[in-house]
Amino acid sequence: MVKEENKPCRNPGVFTDDNLRLLFLKKVLPKPCFSGLNLIQQVFVLRQAPDELQDQRDIRGFREPQPDLSMTVHVHTLPPLPPYFTALDSVTLILLPLQGIIPYGKPMDQYKGTILVTLQADRVPPDMEAQLKQAGDGRDVLIRTDTSGLEQELDTVEILMGFVPWDLIARMPHLRWVQLWSAGADGLQYYPALKERPFQLTSASGIHAQQLAEHTFGLLLAWNRRFPAVFAAQTQHDWRYVRAEETAVLAGKTMLILGYGVIGKRIAQIALAFGMQVIALRRSVPEALQEREKKEPLRIESIHALGSLLPAADVVVNILPYTEDTRHIIDAAALAAMKRTSLYVNVGRGATTDEPALIEALSSKRIAGALLDVTETEPLPEDSPLWDLDTVILTSHYAGLHPEYSALVMEIALDNLGRYIRGEPLRNLVDKHTGY
Repeated sequence: MVKEENKPCRNPGVFTDDNLRLLFLKKVLPKPCFSGLNLIQQVFVLRQAPDELQDQRDIRGFREPQPDLSMTVHVHTLPPLPPYFTALDSVTLILLPLQGIIPYGKPMDQYKGTILVTLQADRVPPDMEAQLKQAGDGRDVLIRTDTSGLEQELDTVEILMGFVPWDLIARMPHLRWVQLWSAGADGLQYYPALKERPFQLTSASGIHAQQLAEHTFGLLLAWNRRFPAVFAAQTQHDWRYVRAEETAVLAGKTMLILGYGVIGKRIAQIALAFGMQVIALRRSVPEALQEREKKEPLRIESIHALGSLLPAADVVVNILPYTEDTRHIIDAAALAAMKRTSLYVNVGRGATTDEPALIEALSSKRIAGALLDVTETEPLPEDSPLWDLDTVILTSHYAGLHPEYSALVMEIALDNLGRYIRGEPLRNLVDKHTGY
């Protein structure tokens, strides 16, 4: 076995059977690829000619990365495949050191599945099918604007793109890569078993910063300058007078931003231009970021400091993704810690907020108002109290839209398709366990 400890694990070519019990790999993998192998209980080394010395090297090398693994290693000469593979109850790793095979009989090096795109008709970019076929190295391309009737296509899908049908992913045995048309991977929280499926997941992260930042300040300016009331009066031909005490300004206020990635940085830049003080929270604060912070007019803190920083904020802007860790991060306790004069803005994900607690805080005047582009249930139910609260401004989850959205995502998808075919690391790779 050739040792490759220092080489990255790049697109090893993993296929599974329909029940996620067998993992078929082209070759013995370098050590960086062994993360998560605690599920593996049996290893089958398959080769086309007996080689006892090589068998022993492979078995010894396979155990080296995690010697405490309790697994059984078997060696078989091909053909044929041992008939009892299909009856195995545990997840199994099968190493194919030579040309290898997959369950449908094609050599792995030659196997090319289907690129399936699931998008609403108005979201399909012009010439999308032609562009994907040209870049797809001979793969068939299917574009579906309706997910009903997809069952007959699932066995051939190798690459899935778009606003994906999360409920069908587990039934795609040859799926190797999913390119989301959104920045968030919320579906992993609703279908957690997918976190263990051996496919790569990439997002459209990076294209939302400008429009989300503009939308955030559009909401804040609408609140401060009383635009909703004036716009409503306009429809009644009413020249509504606004009193000075009804207005507010952003300058001199403190904004607390939950999430300091690309979007958070753009919001912070604009807030500083308005003359605001800015505190930004992120999951971790590396030393390099701490050093850079000293030269910037804002504070960067760990998200774990949220509770202690909420009382200082005049505006709380939530742009967090929905993960196990962020679900209801804004709960009754967080809302109680905020100033009574504070505004809560959510342009991230609705499930990061305990909605009943928010409604209670608004109804009891515990906080001044909520500016929401997202809610826990979408569309917002007709009987939700949020509709009728005069301390709420609602928009229908379109803060991330951009007139060139399709073209921007398509650029990421085509770039990643080229990387995928060349076996290079993909852009915007999502850790399925953390959700971002």
